[in-house]
Amino acid sequence: MDDLRKPARRGDEAAVPGRTGGARPPDDGSVRNYMRTERWADDAYQSIRGSDDVADVARNVGDVPRVNGGRGFTQAEIEQIKKHVFDELHPLEGDAGGTVMQRFDPNPDMAEAWLRLRAGRQRPEDVALLEHELAESRYWQQNPNASYKDAHAAANEVSRWESRIPPSSNEDFGKPWR
Repeated sequence: MDDLRKPARRGDEAAVPGRTGGARPPDDGSVRNYMRTERWADDAYQSIRGSDDVADVARNVGDVPRVNGGRGFTQAEIEQIKKHVFDELHPLEGDAGGTVMQRFDPNPDMAEAWLRLRAGRQRPEDVALLEHELAESRYWQQNPNASYKDAHAAANEVSRWESRIPPSSNEDFGKPWR
């Protein structure tokens, strides 16, 4: 229960090694596990934000089949995806209604996908995530006043990643990927 009493970290705090560990906790269905997984995702996002891994991801997906029939993602596309998912502010629905500009909430499945991508252990589902997030980012570039709902729907026309999320692979953001 002590874990549940700890206040949530702010988004600008660095991940603390050993706090939730580098590996995603195995799911046992408990509330405590849910809270640990949420903290793990937050720590993983902080680690990913601070990592110089764009070239590694680009190299690892440089020849994968694309939904448009082409092959591979460029380093510029991977940089765009990383900024979109982990760094940029987006017009999202606020807790009290209305629209607020904020980063996406950390998602443990997305963090695991990124960790696999940079380590060269990507799954087809991880490539589907890249397609989805690139489409969403491009939609917002072309429609800067669009809502998240509209951008997400447009991205789902390209790649419906949420219907393809694989089971957890208990990735460890603390492990070297090179």
